Amino acid sequence: MSQDKLEAAASTYRRRIRNQPSVAAYAELARVLARLGHHDAARRARVNAKAMRHGKKVVQ
Repeated sequence: MSQDKLEAAASTYRRRIRNQPSVAAYAELARVLARLGHHDAARRARVNAKAMRHGKKVVQ
């Protein structure tokens, strides 16, 4: 997948998270961010996915 398509996907997942947060959206955002090399942001998204999965507060 091209850099532009990955950036567009990240933007879509961020918008989805703003409007309707879900474990799946955070997990997919983490996957895309990791592919873009944004490892810190990917880690935060994974932490948020895990927190949501366990009913805990999500940290932006």
